[in-house]
Amino acid sequence: MDSWNRCKAVLLLLACALLTACGGGGGTEGQANADTGDGTVAGLLAAPITEAQAVRFLWKSSFGPTTESIARLRQLGYARFVDEQLGLATGTYSDYLLDKWAPNAGNVEFKFCETTYPNESAGRCYDWIYNRGRAPSIIFLRSAVHDADQLRLRMAFALSQMLVVSVNSDERHAYGMRSYQQMLRQNAFGNYRDILVKVTKHPYMGAWLNLGGSHASRPNENYPRELLQLFSVGTFLMNQDGTYVLNAQGRRIETYKQAHIEAFSKALTGWVFPPGFYSSEAMVVDESRHDKTPKILLNGQVIPAGTSAQQDLETVISNVFNHPNTGPFVVKQLIQFLVTSNPSPAYVARVVRVFNNNGQGVRGDMRAVVRAILLDSEALSPPDNAGRLLEPVLTMTGLVRAIGGTTDGAYLDQAAAAMQQRPFAAPSVFNFYPPDFALPLAGSKLVAPQFGILTMSTLTQRLEHAQNFLWAGSIPAEAGLPVGYARGTRLQWPAAWLQMAAGQAAPLVEMLNVRLTGGTLTAAQKNHIAAQVQSLPATTEAQRLERLRLATFLVYSSPQFMTHR
Repeated sequence: MDSWNRCKAVLLLLACALLTACGGGGGTEGQANADTGDGTVAGLLAAPITEAQAVRFLWKSSFGPTTESIARLRQLGYARFVDEQLGLATGTYSDYLLDKWAPNAGNVEFKFCETTYPNESAGRCYDWIYNRGRAPSIIFLRSAVHDADQLRLRMAFALSQMLVVSVNSDERHAYGMRSYQQMLRQNAFGNYRDILVKVTKHPYMGAWLNLGGSHASRPNENYPRELLQLFSVGTFLMNQDGTYVLNAQGRRIETYKQAHIEAFSKALTGWVFPPGFYSSEAMVVDESRHDKTPKILLNGQVIPAGTSAQQDLETVISNVFNHPNTGPFVVKQLIQFLVTSNPSPAYVARVVRVFNNNGQGVRGDMRAVVRAILLDSEALSPPDNAGRLLEPVLTMTGLVRAIGGTTDGAYLDQAAAAMQQRPFAAPSVFNFYPPDFALPLAGSKLVAPQFGILTMSTLTQRLEHAQNFLWAGSIPAEAGLPVGYARGTRLQWPAAWLQMAAGQAAPLVEMLNVRLTGGTLTAAQKNHIAAQVQSLPATTEAQRLERLRLATFLVYSSPQFMTHR
């Protein structure tokens, strides 16, 4: 029986276990919870960091641990490592692929464009080819595996799923998407108010949610509604710990009314696209389109008559930014993306205090916020019911980074699309999944956002793409990618791992357990995997490689890899 058929014997159990893995259960052996109720972490920050602890932390702060990042974290400690990441220069999503990925005479989509839009220029049809966004996704995934500013990238990716624009439309342009995502990357550690201003003015958002061209005679409500509902205050009033405020009948209280949406819509009229529609330049004002009547915003704040479009935009952003709901609404989602799907109210409250005041009187300092999220005791020493299902993107980038692989992003883009999470291609402004997606467990009050796109089909894709990658060892460069960019996706198995595969299986499995799951497999799981691996011969180099592939795949397929704590 070949090794892939051997895998099938344990896959069903692993897949079934995955569906309940986020429901709590056994903790990590030897990991004391030092939470004192106030987020005290002095002991955790001072103690030496084990390899397993480093791996668990890097799953929260990067796109997967590498040999180098594990060593660096253990050398510096948590706080200095985070500070080093916060200080790195911002990486760049290159325009090279966009510039060089030109159509050729045989391109079917190009011919369709020429036939459908016969009066359009060749340049317009060239744009149309990648309007649906493969190029930005490919560029991002290459950066996620290789670029140094990993924490900034994780924050930018989280923000891209909160402040959503999508290439999931034929009318969007890849250069505009690249510009929008670079803006989020550049400002990931900036101030949330500045981020909201830049998002509001960006031409891609202006096209996506119809703010560009909104006229006083017909104010468009699309962007103002999502600014309130998704980008700032949220739908229901929250306490500062992220729990909901309830009325006397025990029901949630709405944060805003339709009248507020209408007022915000009027206030945001008058913004139009700059010359060069798909450029990175912010939208500009056409005062003739701006509504100059008075408007009443949240908490009764009044915009007087006669103010300009720029003044109204600044007032609108300040109104939502300073609303007490914005801190808990934003912070809770960031914790869910980086650390755990179900943060305790105390954890949320501690980070919200930092959002409200970074210690120097500044509100919305995202540098201070991400530092508080990652260095909190619940991040460093999580309770038993903590954790999150890894997003599909992270499963693939993490596997490539763990093994020391390289990628041009194209194969990972295909894999992410098959798992329903192609970067920057969410099906709607509500992202790939909602932040309050509930686990399908009777009596459970836990949420598990990423389970919103976990089906038997996407779970199968998680396993199949990993199997293809591990057994192929090298995914060829995709046809059509430009020379100088395309290099495929390739493994580089560490020599030490291959040497371990020649001996007893148990040490190999334990090493992979630490490197992929942070040492969280149970003894029974490790014994079961080791038995499967030990049954294979290890005389030749090819046989040792087969052992290593099988061991890696079975650890990858475990609930503990898919659901990190």
